[in-house]
Amino acid sequence: MIVVAGLMSALAAVERPLLENASEAGSYLWLLFNLPVVAITCGLFLLALDYARIHVVIGDSRGMVRTYFRALLFVLRHPVTTYGMAILVLIPAAMLMLGYVAYETMSPVAASWGTIALLFGIQQAIVVTRVGLRVSLVHAEFRYAVRLASRPGVEVAPIAVLMAPDANERGDAGAGPNRPDPTPAAE
Repeated sequence: MIVVAGLMSALAAVERPLLENASEAGSYLWLLFNLPVVAITCGLFLLALDYARIHVVIGDSRGMVRTYFRALLFVLRHPVTTYGMAILVLIPAAMLMLGYVAYETMSPVAASWGTIALLFGIQQAIVVTRVGLRVSLVHAEFRYAVRLASRPGVEVAPIAVLMAPDANERGDAGAGPNRPDPTPAAE
């Protein structure tokens, strides 16, 4: 965070003379330099959120704030791999969205039921593809986190699966999903 704040103040010092001249190039330069910094910073917090969820599953922890800060440190310690996986999924998603926007601007207005159905089908395909890309990203992040956590010297709590207690464990003799009703039906 200190690095990002220092970078932003250095950019402001360099770009201030350009913005004071009220030149259009100054505002474009400001956008060109600041947009990547904002994207990297937002990506940091979103990736940390993903890895915090993963660490909760892996470690069966309950302290969410502490887990989030650990995940933030995890992303900062492994920036190339964590950002690399996200970028590999972000590129196809961005291309998909740009293709859809290009199609929308070039296509005629949806005036008939056929074009409306076509647009609906394209939108649904985009949603399914985006969901698949997001699931693949979370799966890759999970595998990476588990692989790093399973290295020697790193302790990981076993993944716990919570199940509802069985009727016999509760002392309930009633019917359950796998047992018939103990009282005979009246005929």
